[in-house]
Amino acid sequence: MRFSQQLTTVLKERDLFEVKGIVAGLIIEEGLPSSPPSSFGGKSWRFWTLGLTLFLLLSTGVFFAGQSWGWWANDPQALAQKYLRPMENVVFVEDNESASIEDLRLGMDAYDRQNYAKAIQYLNTYYQQTQDGNAGLFLAISY
Repeated sequence: MRFSQQLTTVLKERDLFEVKGIVAGLIIEEGLPSSPPSSFGGKSWRFWTLGLTLFLLLSTGVFFAGQSWGWWANDPQALAQKYLRPMENVVFVEDNESASIEDLRLGMDAYDRQNYAKAIQYLNTYYQQTQDGNAGLFLAISY
């Protein structure tokens, strides 16, 4: 059965088998075709190196031209105003006669008036005494 199937396949595709036989004979007679020598300094490597070099030169030129003409210049003060705004005062100060509470009250009043140098002075004193996280947060914002 298997022989019959193979014979049928060979008879149907006789031309294909003949071509395969001719090519196999030529390979045996002439040898395999030689492949071109691949070297590290071939044309392909030179082409990619030249392309990469041109790309780097062009992008560097565009970068320095953009820097000198101010295409993407940002004012640091404008960035700071946009993203580093003071937080709203949400600290509740108790009416207490403690000296440390008075430093917190004075520090938060200075913070509200945007006198951050005074706020740092008072909040730092209060934070050193109590290690209160809320005062530490506003102290960091004042800095």
